[in-house]
Amino acid sequence: MWFNGLLFSLGLLICSFSYAQKTLVFSAVEGTFISDINEVIIRDAYKRLGIDIVIKRSPAARALQQSNSGIYDGELFRIANIHKKYPNLVMTPVVLYEVEVRVYSKNQNFKVQGWGSLSPYKIGIERGVQFSLQGTKGMRRQIFNSAQQLFKVLAKDRVDIVVADVWSALGAQHALHQTGFFLKGIKALSPNLMVIQLHHYLHNKHLALVPKVNQAIKEALKAGVAKKAESQILKQYALPKPVL
Repeated sequence: MWFNGLLFSLGLLICSFSYAQKTLVFSAVEGTFISDINEVIIRDAYKRLGIDIVIKRSPAARALQQSNSGIYDGELFRIANIHKKYPNLVMTPVVLYEVEVRVYSKNQNFKVQGWGSLSPYKIGIERGVQFSLQGTKGMRRQIFNSAQQLFKVLAKDRVDIVVADVWSALGAQHALHQTGFFLKGIKALSPNLMVIQLHHYLHNKHLALVPKVNQAIKEALKAGVAKKAESQILKQYALPKPVL
């Protein structure tokens, strides 16, 4: 048994060494600070393996298509079990990051009690964001291409509520403010709708690399990289804590 374990460890070492001469390209959702946070974590993890990476950002739906098709080498982050819908992607088991999801409103005020409590309202969600697509299935919803569009239409009363994670909401607020469009009167309803767990995904052509990457992510998280990334982004953009 110890010999089989030795062979497995050697296999991982050889696998990691073979990737040291390559650059892996990962797709990510554009226009959200959550991508920035997860990029810091993933860069740290791959650096531990001696592997260079490049991040290509695009709208959420397109990013998934590019990673699943093999155009890129994987997905920076997505919710758990997205590989059941996109079978060419392989999920690294360790949770990369957790983020709160909230319901935002301008004129409505109600207690959030799961997805079912949203059904009486016209809901705005972002295209390609899987948790909101799944949660609002069958409801009155409008789908927009970015978090910025999402909050802009909410401000203009074209929808009653929108669903977004806290970092996407903060990123949308910051981007809109940069253009002179200020979100007034928009609030987060309580309690939070859910907490989502995010995972890193590799295309199945890199299946042999998954155990090594999984361990490297664990080491990066243990070193406190996630908290450092949050602080770095808040300071870089002079942002408040994500309370919008």
